[in-house]
Amino acid sequence: MKHFLITLAFTAMSISYIQAQFGISGYYSLVNSQEDAYTLNDEKANITGNGYAVGVDYWFRLKNKRIEFTPEINFSQHNLQVDFTNVLAGDLKETKYSLFLNTNIYPFDFNTDCDCPTFSKQNDTFKKGFFIQLSPQATYRESSYQDNLSQDDITFGGALGIGLDIGITKLITVTPIVRYNYHFGINMVDWSDADTPLTVNESNRGTVTVGLRFGVRFDGRRF
Repeated sequence: MKHFLITLAFTAMSISYIQAQFGISGYYSLVNSQEDAYTLNDEKANITGNGYAVGVDYWFRLKNKRIEFTPEINFSQHNLQVDFTNVLAGDLKETKYSLFLNTNIYPFDFNTDCDCPTFSKQNDTFKKGFFIQLSPQATYRESSYQDNLSQDDITFGGALGIGLDIGITKLITVTPIVRYNYHFGINMVDWSDADTPLTVNESNRGTVTVGLRFGVRFDGRRF
């Protein structure tokens, strides 16, 4: 499945290369949730941790409205700690391969009809650069415990975020972004034993992500 996601995304990003804008993103994310992925004596686990992600995307937009799309392939890793009120259960590692269908809506510049990238506009940075992002997501997830037990699954979810395009030149833009991601139907690795008799359940999880995107356009003569 992860190979399919990667192949599909690269195929999409190869369309119209001459007029393409590509982006590279880096992210840092935080996990801090109480959820029923694991329960111990009916108590939900506290799952905390952090991680990083990198992504590559392809940009295109509607012609007459400021709605822009950056479908993205994303790789991430998280180190997680699972604990209960009186028990430190264990440390986990998660590796994820994802496809994000990022959709950016520019509410303060929505009716602009120019066929141009946002970073070619050097004036009114907030008005022209601020956007709200909606991002349906599909993820292949691998979770492991002490490198000898593992579990993989496919989850679906989405993200809601805000960002700001900051024009450096007509060819280059930098975009800080903050997102809240939520995924459904997560199945974590089961490492329960006599000392830690866990119950493992399908669960949902939210994470907060901050990131920075660098965008480059290859047809700057048009703008």
